[in-house]
Amino acid sequence: METEKKHIIKLVWVNTCRFLLATLFIFSGFVKAVDPLGSFYKIQDYLAAFGIISWFPTYLPLLFAIILSSAEFCVGVFLFFGVRRKIASTLALLLMSVMTLLTLYLALANPVSDCGCFGDAWVLTNWQTFGKNIVLLIAAIAVFRERKLMFRFVTLKIEWMVSLYTLLFVFALSFYCLEYLPVLDFRPYKIGADIKAGMEIPEGAKPSVFESRFVLEKDGRQQEFTLDNYPDSTWTFVETRTVLKEKGYEPPIHDFSMISLGTGEDITDSVLTDKGYTFLLVAHRIEEADDSNIDLINEIYDYSVEHGYGFYALTSSPDEEIEMWRERTGAEYPFCQMDDITLKTIIRSNPGLLLIKDGTILNKWSDNQLPDEYVLNDSLDKLELGQQKQENQTKAVREFITQGVDVIAIAPVTETGWETVLKEAKKADIPVITVDRQIKTSDDSLITAWVGSDFKKEGVKAAEWLIKEKGKEKGDVNIAVLQGTIGSSAEIGRTKGFKEGIKDQKNFKIIASQTGEFTQAKGQEVMESFLKQNKDIDVVVAQNDNMAFGAIDAIEAAGKTVGSDIANGEIMVISF
Repeated sequence: METEKKHIIKLVWVNTCRFLLATLFIFSGFVKAVDPLGSFYKIQDYLAAFGIISWFPTYLPLLFAIILSSAEFCVGVFLFFGVRRKIASTLALLLMSVMTLLTLYLALANPVSDCGCFGDAWVLTNWQTFGKNIVLLIAAIAVFRERKLMFRFVTLKIEWMVSLYTLLFVFALSFYCLEYLPVLDFRPYKIGADIKAGMEIPEGAKPSVFESRFVLEKDGRQQEFTLDNYPDSTWTFVETRTVLKEKGYEPPIHDFSMISLGTGEDITDSVLTDKGYTFLLVAHRIEEADDSNIDLINEIYDYSVEHGYGFYALTSSPDEEIEMWRERTGAEYPFCQMDDITLKTIIRSNPGLLLIKDGTILNKWSDNQLPDEYVLNDSLDKLELGQQKQENQTKAVREFITQGVDVIAIAPVTETGWETVLKEAKKADIPVITVDRQIKTSDDSLITAWVGSDFKKEGVKAAEWLIKEKGKEKGDVNIAVLQGTIGSSAEIGRTKGFKEGIKDQKNFKIIASQTGEFTQAKGQEVMESFLKQNKDIDVVVAQNDNMAFGAIDAIEAAGKTVGSDIANGEIMVISF
């Protein structure tokens, strides 16, 4: 009986250790596999700290990163299913023995800030990592010694299938994310992230003090400078880096600083507060950037100029490398200097492209995914890639809930699909306020307040004003309506309110109505069509100012006059 009890205890202990190892190995291997370049950069940090980075060709650390993530993931899956028990337990013990010794050295010497064992998904200090590895080493020893006690979830006949598909999956995942971008982004620059918000310091918290430093060379001698003592043009720029001067609260984004190469000014605030669209071409080392798609990059720059969007190239490379890039590629876009590590963190591609608006990242592309003329076939406000996606907003709300913020404010891109995340916010006792557009839910208590316009009332008010001004006109008053984006809250409310407001005004006739998509260009195009089809338009009701400006351009181009004297052929334009 006593022997049986000991056997049961040993069985429970070994399998508990096995599942603990399996869970952490799968997690560690997966987060490394989805971000192979991140693992590559961390290995480079190790090699640089040990002073041996020059011993290895560039591809070798990358290959090792992919092999390491694959080995960890496979060991985790094998342990979980109880297959390849000898191989899995031996590799687990070997990996934990090496990692424990390595992290002990890291904890004592601190050559790198964190070991990177879980990539950017879960950052631990070196001492935390060492403590974690001690626990896992004990578990690995137990599993190695008593591996026969691990029970199986699959039979011997299909063991080969689990092994093969696990290996194929993790390798395919690694190479896909290397060729394109990580399928899961654990960094603070993921799509939907607000860079400005990520840089904010909570009230009362003491911020860390950073300083941008520039290494320049003159007469074969290199010297470091700051913005305060930046030298004259006789010095040649070598590199820039961001240095921590005083440790304090560190926000998720703390080193995003754009220094204009042309003027030497910090243009970060002006770019992040720009309400329009801005493309950021990120090439952490321009001399190492892939130029195979340079024609497409130049076309995107031309597209941004044509539509009035911002476009900046961000790099940490020196002036002469930037000039060589310009000569080789014909680049005409402006360059800005930024910290090398920051650029590597922003996007895992060299070069890579970001689209931001008002400081929020709307989209990211690797060098192999750049949008072409078939995708950029209209202005960004009309394209899906230029819109904030609901899933990004939902993800941001969940992050705010996790952070335990006091209030969440949302300017929702859609009216529906919010029920689940709003219930999560309510459960966390966090009030939610919607701005501009409203949200439709089955439970009104999920929304604390709404701040915005009553679009239907706006439509009614516009009708009342028009009746007051032109209600006594002799004969019919022919009205053309430039609607906003069909289905949006503003379009629905303003259309409904205006129609209800004029329904009893018998001489008011809506003779044309079409969407102008809330843009000036589309508003002008639709108004031109109205004028060709209807020669007796008296009033144009535009559901926003942009479309009103477009309508005015079309009216004047047609040789007509904009004004209030509709009895004598002028066309009145009103807007919201």
